[in-house]
This record gives sequence, C-alpha cells and structure tokens, in this order.
Amino acid sequence: MKMLTSTQRVEYAISLKEPDVVPIAIIGVNFNFAYCGIPIGEATSNPDLQAKAHLKVFEDFRPDIVYAILVPPIISEAYGSKVKVLVSGYIAVEKPCLTSRSDLDKLEKVSLLDNVKIKAGIKAVNIVKNSIGEQAPVMSGFESSFTTAIRIMGAEKLMLSLYDDPSFVHDALKLITDDLCELAEELVNAGSDMLFIADPAASSSMISPKHYREFALPYEKRLIQKAEQLGARTTLHICGDTTNLMADIASIKPSIFSFDQKVKPKTAKELLGKYCCLMGNIDPTLLLTGSKEEIERAVAICITEAAVNGGFILAPGCGIATKTPPQNLQAMINSARTIGIYPIKTS
Repeated sequence: MKMLTSTQRVEYAISLKEPDVVPIAIIGVNFNFAYCGIPIGEATSNPDLQAKAHLKVFEDFRPDIVYAILVPPIISEAYGSKVKVLVSGYIAVEKPCLTSRSDLDKLEKVSLLDNVKIKAGIKAVNIVKNSIGEQAPVMSGFESSFTTAIRIMGAEKLMLSLYDDPSFVHDALKLITDDLCELAEELVNAGSDMLFIADPAASSSMISPKHYREFALPYEKRLIQKAEQLGARTTLHICGDTTNLMADIASIKPSIFSFDQKVKPKTAKELLGKYCCLMGNIDPTLLLTGSKEEIERAVAICITEAAVNGGFILAPGCGIATKTPPQNLQAMINSARTIGIYPIKTS
C-alpha cells in the first residue's frame, strides 16, 4: 500500500480497515501547554496561545491527530463553579456551583457559548484547522455530561443523589447535555473533524454498571449521535477497567473507544473490536517514568494484541502528565511507526 496521509490513515482505522501503518494520537491538553512553556492560566482565555501549543506538539512529534480539546474544568467554571490553577499545571474545581435543586434555575440561565474561555477554545480550534487543513484530523472535545455533573455538584453530593434524588441528577444531566450539544455544533463548525467525549467519572471504579447505564450511557449516546449528525467522528473515553461496560459501549456506536491502561488490549479487541475502532492504551505513568525499552515493549503488546486487521489507533491510555519527557513520547511514536506497519506481525 502507498503511504497514506494522516487523515486517510485515521479514516481507515475508524472504518475497521488496515491502513499503511497504525495511526498515533497524543492525548493530553495540559501537556501541550506545559511542553510549550505556556501557563495554563494564560492559555484558557487566549486562543492564539492554545493554537500555538496544539500545533507545536503536532509539528514536533507528528502524530496522526491534532489534539485540541477544551481544558476540562472551564465548562464547570462557566456554570459558576470556583476553580483554581494548581502548581502542577492543571485546573481543579475548588467550589461546586450546583448544591441544590434551586441552583438548576441559575444553570438554565447560563450560555456556555457566551463564556470567554469557551469562546477562546472554539477559536483555537478554528486557528488550528486553518493551519493544518487536510494534513490531519483535528480532535476537539469536552468532558461528557456525567463527569461535568460531578464537577459542578461535587463527588459526594452527586453520589448520594444517585440514591436519594435521582430525578435531580437526571434534570441536571439533561440540562448539561443540551448545552454540550450546542457546544459540539460550534466546535464542528469551527473545524473540528473529531470530538473527544471524556467521561472519566463514569468509570466502574466510581459507579456501578447499573448506575452507568442509567446516568451516563444515555447522555453519552445523545452526544455521540449529535456529533455524528454534524458529520464529526467521535471518540468516547472512560477511565479505569471498562471490560464489564463494553457491550453497552458497543450499543451507542462511538467511532472510536479510547480505553484505559487497566484494560488488556487483547480483551478490548475481542469484546469491542468488531463494533468500533479502538484507541489506547500506553500507561501515562510509563510514559512519565519508563525507559525507552519499557515503552517499546508496551507499544509492541498494544499493536500485536489490538491492531491486527486494522481498527486501532495507538495512544496513551489517558491524558499524559505535564512533565512527560519528550524523548519518551518520541520513543512511543518511533516504535509504533516500525512495529505498526501492516500487515501486523503477531510474533
């Protein structure tokens, strides 16, 4: 097969076909800013700085996807939660804004699209797309409804409400999902080819499969359907061991499922590989602290177990740390470009 462009390569994988070589993604918007020496507190309201960081990571490492998602807590901040910038280069919610049912009225008056930081994120996507063109797909996105709810309510309040006041949780989730659907449309209109829908709080380490099916799955499905209607490809990411959720994930048909390092690649391929493209799952801790040889071994396992017959994108299993050594990312990419040539050798 002739050498494909990154856009073609990713599309082959999404279509569950074999491209020329396994596509690669680098996941970690906070890493993008840290790598470029841009303080995250400055980046969130400056589209030019955001675009500069996203493009710099793409240009230096040459993955197949330009990762340009919105910084997660800014949606919570837009709703009224108080956030703080951590010395580690992340933003955390300090004080949730949804403490009672009466607060829902305040949320209904919020327009995410009028928020300065969200507008900056949308503009950054547009700048990136205009610069990249059709070289590679641009992946923007945001945290899904359930994870946004846990940020604006606080973990304890939401977890208790799942049992004590489920209708309150559903009312909040419906409102959030309506807003995220509008945000998805703006991101696609700005040039996002793919939407990354992250739902880390829907992990089985936090909620039961029963609660996942009631409180997370229906809203993930709606966001995926909206994005697909807009012509965008979708990536659903859930942290932790999602083995017991894969039948549910197959039912909502994301273009790509991004799986955590706690899932064995072979298991993900067996359970989900015929339903959607898989993306993962190099351990971010390994990328932070591992040796070149350890990273190469991990890449080989991922590719030989999950990339056979296509339908696979190599990526970290979750967002990489801000202090991830660039040479470790390069080791991951170099190894994948060598081991990942199709047809994949399984021995």
